[in-house]
Amino acid sequence: MVARLLPVALVGGTLVMLGAASANASGALGLPILDSITVSPSVASIVQGQSQQFTATGLFSDGTLQTITNDLSWSGSSPSGSVASVSPTGLANGLSAGVESITATAPAGLLGLLSPLTGTALLTVLPVLDSLTVTPSVSSLIPGQSQQFTATGLFSNGTVQTITNDLTWSSASGALASVTNTGLATGLAPGLDTITATAPAGLLTGPLAGLPSPLTGAAGLTVLGGSSGSPTPLFTMTPTAGRNRTAVTAQGSNFSPGGSVVVSYLSGIKARKRASTVLCTTTVDATGAFTCQGAIPRVNRSGKRGKHTVTALVSSNQSSSTIFDLVSAVHRP
Repeated sequence: MVARLLPVALVGGTLVMLGAASANASGALGLPILDSITVSPSVASIVQGQSQQFTATGLFSDGTLQTITNDLSWSGSSPSGSVASVSPTGLANGLSAGVESITATAPAGLLGLLSPLTGTALLTVLPVLDSLTVTPSVSSLIPGQSQQFTATGLFSNGTVQTITNDLTWSSASGALASVTNTGLATGLAPGLDTITATAPAGLLTGPLAGLPSPLTGAAGLTVLGGSSGSPTPLFTMTPTAGRNRTAVTAQGSNFSPGGSVVVSYLSGIKARKRASTVLCTTTVDATGAFTCQGAIPRVNRSGKRGKHTVTALVSSNQSSSTIFDLVSAVHRP
């Protein structure tokens, strides 16, 4: 809101502020009087590090409009200019996220002007995108299946926003998986791929307006063999037969990447504490596979001679099993 105060005259392109004693003289001289100040744009948005030029226009008593930007005093409303700084020519620079009121003032004091005349505008300084994260970070599917990826941005003011639809999505291979502009990836052929979300530099709309340089986030995608349905977890152990304390290697495939694996030997012994023995533990890698080593338990835990089940249980509730044929036990001290 602009208050009408004591008159200001425009003489030879320069503002002349008239006190009470001079106001009547301005009419006699036929000089136009400044009635109001308008600052444009009235509402603006920039990001930290960007600038916005404001312009002040004066409406005079004879109906004329004059640009008076450089004749006024400019200021911002935030303490010590914490949100934006404003130059003497109306150029505002975004310093931190927030809202700033930009004021252009025809100051009091000159030739007895008792009160200032002002015009204002509103400036919003948006936070800068510092980093982005793509989830899930590791996933797997088979040709024909799809996986929705989501992008989350961390901004300079500490806020976190979902910005999936504001980014450019791409597949590193271009042949193993396709990905839409909303982060939906579809498996095309078996192999390892990387799905990347990019926030490009330049003036954009939404939360990424004016991002000064590109930022990316990525996730690993494994396209498994198979053509339909969920792939069946496969588990094997080498060797498949031997005596107690035989060294064995457990191997799995088609499991969920990132899952924790526990490989256990089931002895068949009814005593609860001896019913099973953990042979090894590990983590499923990005391809859905795992490998770990262990040894068949000693004679008092390995059970009777014959076939025994060995299980692989993954934290994602996937499981698979194989058989180890226990031959004559070896007693060792």
